[in-house]
Amino acid sequence: MHLGFILHSAKGNNAQIAGELAEQAHALGFLCSAEKDAKDASGYPFLDIERENIDFVISVGGDGSVLSASDFAAQRGVPLLAVNNGRVGFLTEIEPKDFGAAIIALRDGKYRTVARMMLECTAGNKAFTSLNDFTAYKKSFAEVAHLNISVDGIDAGDVFCDGIVVSTPTGATGYSISAGGPIIAPGMDCVLITPICPHSLGFRPIVAKDTSVVRIKAYSDCLLARAGEPAAEISTGDSITIKKSEMKCEFVVLGEKNLYSLIRSKLK
Repeated sequence: MHLGFILHSAKGNNAQIAGELAEQAHALGFLCSAEKDAKDASGYPFLDIERENIDFVISVGGDGSVLSASDFAAQRGVPLLAVNNGRVGFLTEIEPKDFGAAIIALRDGKYRTVARMMLECTAGNKAFTSLNDFTAYKKSFAEVAHLNISVDGIDAGDVFCDGIVVSTPTGATGYSISAGGPIIAPGMDCVLITPICPHSLGFRPIVAKDTSVVRIKAYSDCLLARAGEPAAEISTGDSITIKKSEMKCEFVVLGEKNLYSLIRSKLK
């Protein structure tokens, strides 16, 4: 069985932890691959993840590592096990101390997976995917974004604001919840549209069906971010389209979790 490690090797001691986890896995008979940066920083002789057939993707770090790993896992069509070595780790499944027992469960088939929807955003001739969200936002602190939102071709209105977050249920507990968006109950597939500091009390968060197509037209120059990472510049008059991606990310689940208590403990 082959494990592929994905991490933000430049952050903290993620590479060191990944190397230690790989040593555990090797002792149990697993093969381990990783990206070149992780190979160089960890000291462990990882195989090249791009050249190998991976059975499970292992993210090491916080939620940022999970978001990076989700793209790789979804593209490869393999499950993702998220190991927390970050500050919040809301999307992670286990702590490093639980890794040995977790991979034994993987080996023995004593786990289940949960498919999480992803979003696809088209801006000009570029397309991006995200497990969490896309955000169209103002170019500078002193400016205001002027945006129009439509859902399935129906005009939802114009808004002057700091930006608009379009998120999956997974992303509902990220930027969206910080901007006043709702918690989405487990098991729901939907698209959530949340304004950031709107200059109007008339534009409230929208929960649309998962098959909805969201179009944002910019009446001012803006920036587009994919789950916190810069993606593109949006010029006045441009439109971006966001919809459910054909890809999904399968997350390894080893036990039951209470989403609401997790929010209270992680985001307090």
